[in-house]
Amino acid sequence: MAKNRMLTAIGAVAVLSLSACTAPSPTNPPSTPTSESPTSTSPTVSSAPASATPEELTQRVEKFGIVLMLPEGWSIEPGEYCEGECNEYGQWDIRDANGKHAMYFAANSATSPDGDTNLYQRTILTQQPAPNLKYKPTSQIAEYWVSEDQEDGERSAGLDIALVDDEVLAKRGEAPDISYFQLNDRQAPMFGVLHDYVEEIAADGEELSEEQAQKFLSSSDYATLEAILLSLRQADQ
Repeated sequence: MAKNRMLTAIGAVAVLSLSACTAPSPTNPPSTPTSESPTSTSPTVSSAPASATPEELTQRVEKFGIVLMLPEGWSIEPGEYCEGECNEYGQWDIRDANGKHAMYFAANSATSPDGDTNLYQRTILTQQPAPNLKYKPTSQIAEYWVSEDQEDGERSAGLDIALVDDEVLAKRGEAPDISYFQLNDRQAPMFGVLHDYVEEIAADGEELSEEQAQKFLSSSDYATLEAILLSLRQADQ
């Protein structure tokens, strides 16, 4: 199983004014010390998987001027570090109909695993434009990553499924690994899927292989997650 990394929220003002931040990510890739990578980090793009039928999105959720849609029985609730109710920088937890923590959402926050830029080998398995996000070009991606701990050599791997600013995505090897996008000139949200949730579905809770990741992309579970991500839009849009 991939090593978890805890979320520390950082205001979007800092994200937009500094091109990097160094808080841990909610999406669980491993944290490793800064050093030169033994492998290339230039992402490889594969063809999109065959589509499956997603669950119908029937619930409208609005948080801090952002709207997203969820299937029946899914829920959104304040995350671990919110005290009763999240402010715009806090993380919201999205749970599926079985109560499992599936996704994370922060209305105005961006985080990174660490300050490292060349410690991951990445393969973009699928990428498509997010049609509702007009301020800056943004993509919904599924990116398989592999990392080796620089201290003990332990290998970790996982699948990032998230909305990412296209400019941020293009600089994966030059800036910290931050999966965020810009909704307008003052909001930089994060919206994605937890690695552990994918591992539980696709690999019985074990570390995910690239073959298992590819197979997951053809499932109805992935189609539902993709539909939820692509439903996000600005409330006044």
